[in-house]
Amino acid sequence: MVIILFEEQAQREKFYPLTFTKPFAELHAGIFSIKEWWEKFTKQKVISSNEILDEQEETIYINAHLLPNENIWNEIQNLKTDEPLKDNNGNTLARKTLLHGEKFLSVKANVNVDFIETPQQLLQHHAKIIEQQFHLIIKEKPSQKISSTNNIIKEENIFVDENVEMEYATLNAKEGFIYIGANAVVMEGSAIRSAFALGENSVVKMGAKIYGAVSTGRKCTLGGEIKNTIFQHCSNKAHDGYLGDSIIGSWCNFGAGATNSNVKNTASNVGVYDYHSKQFLPTTKKFGVLLGDYSRVAINSSINTGSSIGAACNVFGAGLLPKFIPNFSWGVDEKYEFEKAVEHINNWMAFKQEQLSEDEIQTLKHIFETLDFQ
Repeated sequence: MVIILFEEQAQREKFYPLTFTKPFAELHAGIFSIKEWWEKFTKQKVISSNEILDEQEETIYINAHLLPNENIWNEIQNLKTDEPLKDNNGNTLARKTLLHGEKFLSVKANVNVDFIETPQQLLQHHAKIIEQQFHLIIKEKPSQKISSTNNIIKEENIFVDENVEMEYATLNAKEGFIYIGANAVVMEGSAIRSAFALGENSVVKMGAKIYGAVSTGRKCTLGGEIKNTIFQHCSNKAHDGYLGDSIIGSWCNFGAGATNSNVKNTASNVGVYDYHSKQFLPTTKKFGVLLGDYSRVAINSSINTGSSIGAACNVFGAGLLPKFIPNFSWGVDEKYEFEKAVEHINNWMAFKQEQLSEDEIQTLKHIFETLDFQ
């Protein structure tokens, strides 16, 4: 059996700029990416692609925007061949097939499902995602002992992986779950409230104030004040300043003092740029910023409520920044030269002993050449 996570183009576009450089299934949320979560949950090899590997082998297609749970996985396994499973909104959740054709009779799911259609919904489910993934982790191995120098509230809701350095920090897991990944460092004076998931080889700096729900991929650095934010791999918000209700791509960096707004002064719904309609659409009362992969924000930047900043940007400018900044922006109104953008990205990646692969460069080149700068 092969499991393939698929998504429709219209679904992927709703998560731009985060999904310009990767499919939704490879977005990190909580302790794992969506793809890794399905692999952990099903104990099967999962592919993030629509590619047909073997027309004779039974294949289960699962919509990447469907979050796993025991009930929906049971329904998927019980599907008849060539029978898609749909939700009440008509979204195809899964199908089991040998023929890979397009004509199917469908059945509706008989259980509640968590189907993520927008970045705002991903943030709304963030604490629940951390909780569900936390329980998968504790089934596999026990937590390491926590040093007595730390101020711990409800230790049974905290998991510390191997080789973690953490002394004189406060961890409050009274209202959720906290996961500290392998080889992570939580510096003295840090104050962390659940839900929280710190990826392996990541760092929380001295005096950081973190309110749930916050999660990171690997090799991230956190500092200042952070609330309800998802970081992809290798991104830094290392200094003082506020970041809230946001999703941050991979290889991003916030300069010292950079701060975002997540609530309008009018307390009305926040508008966020929609790449499909090319207009701002209303979302929720609280929303911060979507920041695409490989983008940096200068020191003391003031990021507007509901901002969308594209991939491979070097953002700087006086006053409140524009709510929409396109891919490959230099400042806020000029275009990055492609060769310089790649050079500067590699300079940043070298700090964490990594470099762009040829495939990643080609993906960036495709974005640069085919997407309008507007």
